[in-house]
Amino acid sequence: MNKDILIKNIDKIVADYKEAHMGSKYNDLSDLHNDALIKNLEVWSLDIIESASIERPVYKQQAYYQDGRSVSIPKLIGILEALKAALQDPNSLSRNKQKGASVETRDAITEEHIKKLTVPQLIKKLSLGVWVLVVSLLIGSFVLGYNFRRFLVVNDNQEISLGKLTGEQEALVLEIWKYQKSNNLNKVIISRNGFIFDATQNKNTDFNLATKVLGVRGTELKFEKLITSVPADFLRFIPETRLGSPYIVVIPEEVRKNLDRKL
Repeated sequence: MNKDILIKNIDKIVADYKEAHMGSKYNDLSDLHNDALIKNLEVWSLDIIESASIERPVYKQQAYYQDGRSVSIPKLIGILEALKAALQDPNSLSRNKQKGASVETRDAITEEHIKKLTVPQLIKKLSLGVWVLVVSLLIGSFVLGYNFRRFLVVNDNQEISLGKLTGEQEALVLEIWKYQKSNNLNKVIISRNGFIFDATQNKNTDFNLATKVLGVRGTELKFEKLITSVPADFLRFIPETRLGSPYIVVIPEEVRKNLDRKL
């Protein structure tokens, strides 16, 4: 693929990611509950990286885990930015293709040669693209490590504080948990306009969450905005692909103890 087209496509994907990230609390955009957007970003990123892999295989190597799965969206974006920097350096590729290129080229520095290099010499030998890639991987490792530590803390305490929720979010989660617990349900089905669906009767109940939580202001649009704004730590959505399908949700174990204290 033409270099200019690659750079243009990289700019488009990075811009789409940054635009989506402005409305997300997390780098992986998981709280947006938009699987289609995340999958599109992943596929587009991998397609560009694959297109450049013939002459620059290092980027493809970084794009996949050992089991063949692609790395996270933030890491793919970091790889794309590193690839763009390398593409914009017209000398980086030619230097690596010089006849008789020794192990002292930028992409073939052995441990023995690194030991002989001073810090300024080493910095000069590494291209901008490599430095961007290194920094991106370090940031990605930090984020992954933070999330893993957070996961351990959550599972160790088996509780998550409700302090992160707004008043309306907490009221909504509490009402859903109250219904789920009192009816001994594994999941709760809620219509788009806020009515809880009774699966045993195959019809909506008279209980409307939009009216209960939002009062007379409870419209379908406002209810959708409220329920989709609740972080995944407090309300898990079970994917449903039909157009206009209801919300299928479950209250995670980690918050149930705190919710019980509110009942």
